[in-house]
Amino acid sequence: MLRYFHYWILTVVKQISRLKTGNHKAVILLVSFLLFTVLNGISQTSTLDSLKYAASNASDSNKSKILLSIAKEYMYTNDDSLVFYGNKAIDYALLLEDKTMRIESLIELASINTNIGNRERSLLLYNQAKQLCLKEGNQYLLAKIYMDLERYYSALSDYASSLCCLDTALSIIKDNNISKLKPIIYNAYGNLYSLIQNFPLAYDYTNLAISFSTNETVKTNYIENLLLLGKIFSYTNELDSSLYYYSEALALAKEENYKGLIQQAYAQISTYYIEKMEYDNANYYIDSSIFYCIELALPIELASLITFKAHVLSLKGDYENTLKYNLQALEIRKRIGNKASICSSLLNIGGNYIKLMEYEKAHFYLNQGIKIAESQKLLFLLANGYDKLSELNKLEGNFKKALYFTELKTLYNDSITINRTNDKVIFFKNQFELEKLKTLEEKIKLEKKSIESIFLIITIILSVSLIFLLMRINYLSKRRTKEIIKAKERAEESDRLKSAFLATMSHELRTPLNAIIGFSNLIDEGTPIKDAVQYSKTVNASGNHLLNIVEDLFDISLIEAGQIKTAKQTIDLLHVLEELKVIIENEQKNLKKTHLDLSLEIPANIKKISLSIDVSKFKQLLINLLKNALKFTHEGHVHFGFELETKKNRLKFYVEDTGIGISKEMQGIIFDAFRQVDETYTKSYGGTGIGLSISKKIVKILGGEIWVESELGKGSTFFFTVPYDGVDDEKDSNESNLQDAQKTKKDYSNKLILVVEDDDSSYDYLNAVLEMQEVNTLRAKNGKEAIGYCKEKPAINLVLMDINMPVMNGYEATKAIKKFQPNLPIIAQTAYAISGDREKALANGCDDYISKPLKKEELFMLLNKYLK
Repeated sequence: MLRYFHYWILTVVKQISRLKTGNHKAVILLVSFLLFTVLNGISQTSTLDSLKYAASNASDSNKSKILLSIAKEYMYTNDDSLVFYGNKAIDYALLLEDKTMRIESLIELASINTNIGNRERSLLLYNQAKQLCLKEGNQYLLAKIYMDLERYYSALSDYASSLCCLDTALSIIKDNNISKLKPIIYNAYGNLYSLIQNFPLAYDYTNLAISFSTNETVKTNYIENLLLLGKIFSYTNELDSSLYYYSEALALAKEENYKGLIQQAYAQISTYYIEKMEYDNANYYIDSSIFYCIELALPIELASLITFKAHVLSLKGDYENTLKYNLQALEIRKRIGNKASICSSLLNIGGNYIKLMEYEKAHFYLNQGIKIAESQKLLFLLANGYDKLSELNKLEGNFKKALYFTELKTLYNDSITINRTNDKVIFFKNQFELEKLKTLEEKIKLEKKSIESIFLIITIILSVSLIFLLMRINYLSKRRTKEIIKAKERAEESDRLKSAFLATMSHELRTPLNAIIGFSNLIDEGTPIKDAVQYSKTVNASGNHLLNIVEDLFDISLIEAGQIKTAKQTIDLLHVLEELKVIIENEQKNLKKTHLDLSLEIPANIKKISLSIDVSKFKQLLINLLKNALKFTHEGHVHFGFELETKKNRLKFYVEDTGIGISKEMQGIIFDAFRQVDETYTKSYGGTGIGLSISKKIVKILGGEIWVESELGKGSTFFFTVPYDGVDDEKDSNESNLQDAQKTKKDYSNKLILVVEDDDSSYDYLNAVLEMQEVNTLRAKNGKEAIGYCKEKPAINLVLMDINMPVMNGYEATKAIKKFQPNLPIIAQTAYAISGDREKALANGCDDYISKPLKKEELFMLLNKYLK
């Protein structure tokens, strides 16, 4: 009777795809769902009765497994019964002292609790199982626990924790050679990287998983990996490739009659047709997937597919039937009890009521969904809910509330972005490991090719001759050997570069730190003034050196992450080059190389030239190249300048030296990160090996190119180009020379500067520097005090404004001061020297910007500019 009833339901569902009217489909699907619910209730009662009878008559050794099956039957219907029978299963395993069964019971119960949203209990059970594994030394189950925990954290969008769990599991699998779990864990890596949209890594790991899952015993893994490849190509908008992999997976699943995978394949193929806007085809595949969900009693997947069907209807503008399907999905999800899914359905229904202009109901469902999202800390759903509330209030004319909810949405979206950025920083550490995995993959592919070739050769032998066979084997053997050697060399080179870089960084960081700490300890009250001054100079030089190293590493990280932005402005090029010459002359003194001829060469026919460029990056680029030239030149000269290439609409800059030079073989690698001409130069000249890499990337950002011409032992010339729109030649310049202005000491004794700084040591340093110019100063410890001083003392000539302070930050204080003193110069100072800081300061009303640690030369230039 039950079997015929089940068959009738499946037949009804099949009719859905044959109907054209959306209302009829909704009614039939609703009837099918109700019948499915009744059937499941009858089926569950029958199953439970059978299991309970089996448990009462089972031997002690089997009783634990049967009790666990009973607990699983209660997963979506009765939490108390689930916990009761789950604990009984663990108790029986404990009674028999069967440690493996006890661990497996804990893992199974943890997984069940994860599915129904009982996160705290799930984590508690996983930790108990983990402790038992460590105690018993069961590495196989320990690896499975960490792989389960990866799925646990992924469901919370905590991808950093997910990656840590996978790394731990992979380490256990490798150390214990658990080959059975390799295709599963590499698939998990592929899926995780696809979630954070790192598709190249997702593709690499999925292919690695496929290479471990092609034999008959793990065909299900192979099909799952084909589905994952389809998803990856769908994410990258390569839709035809995604359909190819989905279709391959569906064909294999049908061939093996894997109904669960058939259901997944139908669901994935429907996404292809949605992207193609072929909604009838999409509905067909969704309905086919629903058919298998009902047959297999998969309520979670069924609810998702009904939601998906509602989405297709909304794309077609059928909002009434969209609402009906979303309400059905909500009912299923309430039975399951997963909070995140319930929240998602509530927000979908709220959005449906907005489209239907039933605003009161929209408020009700949206507020319910947001309440759950807040309690469960579901950031993405919170952002989605506030977005819909903003839209709803805008339609109702409540623009203040709409703006408020928009700001909340932005806040949560920013939090999600920050979390993803942090995750990506953590993922970066796996690049070296990936190189090793790629090498392993290449070796596996080589072995596969060899096996395939052997079979091919055997076939050829039957039709051709033994001589040809021997020649073929010999050829393949040589080719395989060469490829393996190349793969081995690449892996060794990767390891060598990593080791060399770490060793270099250790030395480069420890050397200035040693000097700073050592000489600081030598200075006390009894130290002679002469010695103290000398020690102080050494500490200062070492501090600047350490700062340069950190800034280089920070720059390369920002560039690699794509966080560098350009801010073009029109500059007097000759003026800027003269400034750079002054800076490099100071560097020349610090390096004790004043005997070198340092000169700036300007074309004779150019008296003035304007250039539109990001001036800070342009200066950084030239300073990098000039410092490099000084470092590697012992005798002779360092010349720099530019040429105008009118036909190519560009300026070509050059830095020429008579230093040690670079061999032809090494010129191809010097622009790579962490590479120097020879690692032995690191010991002789210092440096991290990333200066030229930064220079190359900056040139690319500026829209030019960089190259080098050099001969070993005879010096080098570095060239780079930047785009140029036009030239303005003048015989006489009316602008004053900034260098002369810097050399002339100004009288600031009648000037008053307000220093807004909450940190005592930072204020003491600033005050000491300003006293050198005989400037009168006032101090405010937060933005609120600064506003008060500016109101009380109109004689203040300039404000040095820290940004991050208690009570009120610098941006808010600047806006307030500019309201009643719009002409008072305010210079922002901050320790967060990241891209966009200067633009942000100017946008908030500041007149200029200086980054910490402050250099007195830069500060004096700003004083000259604003204290006229």
